[in-house]
Amino acid sequence: MKKIIAIIIAAVISITICAGCDKKTSQTENENIYSEIDLVTGGQTEYSILLPETPQPYEETAAEELQTFFETATGISLDIHSGGDFSLGDPVFALGDTALKSEAGIDTSGLDKHGFIVRRSDRTVIIAGQDDRGTVYGVYEFLERQFNYHYYTGDEIVIDRVSDCKLIDADISDAPFMPDYWIGYETSESFYNSRLRYRADHDFDISRWPHSHFSFLPPDVYSAEHPLWYNSGKTALCLTNPEVMEEMAKVVIQFAEENPEVEYVMLGAEDSWAKCTCSNCYQSDAQYTSTGTDIIFNNYVADKLKEHFDPLGRTVDVVSLNYFNTEKPPVVFNDATGKYEAVDEKVIPHDNVYVHVCYISADYSASLTDSKRNAAQIVNLDGWKALTDNLTAYTYNGLFINEGLVFFDDFAYKSDYIKTFGEYGYKFVFMEGSPTRVATFEPMRAYVTAELFWDPDQDVNALTSDFIENYYKAAAPYIQEYYNKISLHMSEMKAMYEAENKNFGAYVQFEMNDYLRTARTWPQRVLEQYLELFDSAYEAVEQAGYDTDLYEKMMYRLRAEELSPRYLLLLLYKSSFTASEYDRLVQEFNEDSASLGSVIRL
Repeated sequence: MKKIIAIIIAAVISITICAGCDKKTSQTENENIYSEIDLVTGGQTEYSILLPETPQPYEETAAEELQTFFETATGISLDIHSGGDFSLGDPVFALGDTALKSEAGIDTSGLDKHGFIVRRSDRTVIIAGQDDRGTVYGVYEFLERQFNYHYYTGDEIVIDRVSDCKLIDADISDAPFMPDYWIGYETSESFYNSRLRYRADHDFDISRWPHSHFSFLPPDVYSAEHPLWYNSGKTALCLTNPEVMEEMAKVVIQFAEENPEVEYVMLGAEDSWAKCTCSNCYQSDAQYTSTGTDIIFNNYVADKLKEHFDPLGRTVDVVSLNYFNTEKPPVVFNDATGKYEAVDEKVIPHDNVYVHVCYISADYSASLTDSKRNAAQIVNLDGWKALTDNLTAYTYNGLFINEGLVFFDDFAYKSDYIKTFGEYGYKFVFMEGSPTRVATFEPMRAYVTAELFWDPDQDVNALTSDFIENYYKAAAPYIQEYYNKISLHMSEMKAMYEAENKNFGAYVQFEMNDYLRTARTWPQRVLEQYLELFDSAYEAVEQAGYDTDLYEKMMYRLRAEELSPRYLLLLLYKSSFTASEYDRLVQEFNEDSASLGSVIRL
């Protein structure tokens, strides 16, 4: 049964096959020591897969993933058993909460969330997680260690192909640094997200996320009879109106009753950045801050949910969208104690209220705790921490100017954001990505982000280089040079503009729009050098001797990445072309952009 994660490898997937088992020496350094036990001999194996008698969905997924990639590596399809007469020491992969796990004395209860243990006991390999998902991740770890399996994107897998191989002498325990996270890249919206150890069906599943006020109380339904429930432009709710508070609680309770799987419901203002300015809201904002007004409203609804569902033995919590007008915590700094304090007890989120802080004004080209570039974010971090431990975050990756066709280098600070949220005890982090698959280095951004959520101490440069080598293959030297050059160029532009006191790294790029797409930022010769590198990359692919499928895939990848310098050159340097030449190049760009899935047109 494929209940949770689809495991069918589509025809478009590229599996790079390498010969032999790359035997390594030190398992403590993510390298392997091999036992004397034969895993595969002459293309045959004695091994099979054992599940509990009544396996959970993710345990079934773990078995199917192991079966799939074991066959990819060896040509052998392992049988899967649910229960059965197996003894510790038999040649079997025991996945999840099996009797062999208990017999081996393996206790996973003390592992961090989604953690796992992979351990050899004679010929038996036990793979068990702190939870079901941990067992799946343990399978991926075993595959990485045993067959040098590596998953870069949904259509790029690297794995050894072996006909003879010894079994690794496994004794591995690991867990993600940040257990609940979601990466909102367009390239992540497929089954392979779990193979990168992140997922679309994350545990912290928030209903009606993120802008939800009008989904519960739409103006076209309520405003005619209740005009005072909204601001004058009908773009925001009046959060101090008792009738609004009562009706919101009523409809959220009804929604939760109709959807018994719901555990978290978001209450978030619309994306208009508007708010109610009636006399009551004005007075409340003055006394409690705009954020405080919002928290008081959410506390009221949360109390009603608790009152209704507690007797039923069910918990439904509120998640507050702290965005734009409500991003800043309702706190004051106490000079005597050196700590932030609530402006009033009413603005302290109740125990069943989570805050979802949207770091929309952060400078993502600097550390989140940089006192110069991110002073306001330090207030966010410390201020919200002073109010609640129910912290979650909404962050932004890359530039959204023209769907990410303008490169933004936030790679160096990704691990910093993740570590910072971990240190502050955030329970869930969402990173919003580009809404298109052809943003600059979009697949690499998803891969590196997923790797860092698992272990933020990894070398980012090593991750990007590894991705480029395996994803761009024969073209990799030229794409690596392009990435190095554009990263260096953007760091130089950042230094230049910051010397002029201009913000270069925030997601909200109102100021940046004035100078990011300018000839000063992108000199013509710089863009031409980038395109020359792509010419070399295309030539390398032409000469590589790839089969038709791989050739077309590589050409797609290069065309997608080349859109950015093509776009900027045509946008900024029209006068460098004759009228007919420019029209032809624009037509070609627009056709390519459309065929690649981008909505950007010149």
